Amino acid sequence: LISLAFPHPISLSYKTMTTTQRQSNQRRASSLLIVAAAFITTTTTNAFEIPNPFQSVFSASSTKTSKNKFNPTATKQELWEAASFTNNGKDATIESQKRVLNLVRTLETQTSTVPDDILTNSDVAQKYLDGTWYLKYTAPSNVADEDDLYQVDDVTDGGSVPSYTYSNKGTVRAVGIKVDTANKETKQIFDIASSRIVNKVDLDFGTVRVAGKVRPSDTVSNRAVIGFDECQITLKSGFVIDLGWVFALLAIVRGTSDSGWLETTYIDDDFRVGRGNAGSLFLLTRDPSVIQA
Repeated sequence: LISLAFPHPISLSYKTMTTTQRQSNQRRASSLLIVAAAFITTTTTNAFEIPNPFQSVFSASSTKTSKNKFNPTATKQELWEAASFTNNGKDATIESQKRVLNLVRTLETQTSTVPDDILTNSDVAQKYLDGTWYLKYTAPSNVADEDDLYQVDDVTDGGSVPSYTYSNKGTVRAVGIKVDTANKETKQIFDIASSRIVNKVDLDFGTVRVAGKVRPSDTVSNRAVIGFDECQITLKSGFVIDLGWVFALLAIVRGTSDSGWLETTYIDDDFRVGRGNAGSLFLLTRDPSVIQA
């Protein structure tokens, strides 16, 4: 490094130098000291943590970029906070609904967490979908003046599923009966290997259980088409009211046992976003405490 910087050697015979030579050598010596100091500083930065001003500038720029980078975990946490204390969506204001929908759309569009074979591969289903989920928020899938509307492909799923919408903030429906899930423990249990789904709601007077067959849609890979065939209301006294015959009657009248569909648009180890055929948005968690009712 030194020989490259100074190709002309510095004379050590000080007495025989002219004044001009002395000044020239002094300037060279000063430059040599500066280069040596810089060399020592840069080669010992890692060992002694000596600040590098250029490194600080680049680090600051890199940090700023990372802050702007999409963080699914942070977005999910923000979504849980936005959905909390809304009585499972029943008391959510328009502003709250918009915030929830915006965060949901961010997760749906910025990630691709739903495997294409989640409904056709039992091993994949067991890893992601199977088991118990807690319904913690229900609301319409879109708000009237929302810019980024959720687009649905083949609403009737080939004509087998009825097309209709209803306002279902904090509620679910079964056999045409509207069930209020606000501040109630509501479970959804998938078992893809057995092609079954169960919905359970614990109410003040007892438990409502609705169950049925589930099959993958022929047109949308993340859509489960559901045909309910069981409905039981178990009162706290132990008396059971069986309404499964209603589904059997509807299947005869309509010519199909398909009752509706549910799309999984985001999923990970502890959180799932669902969209229903009736224009519904569902937020479900493995841990019921992460979204406060």
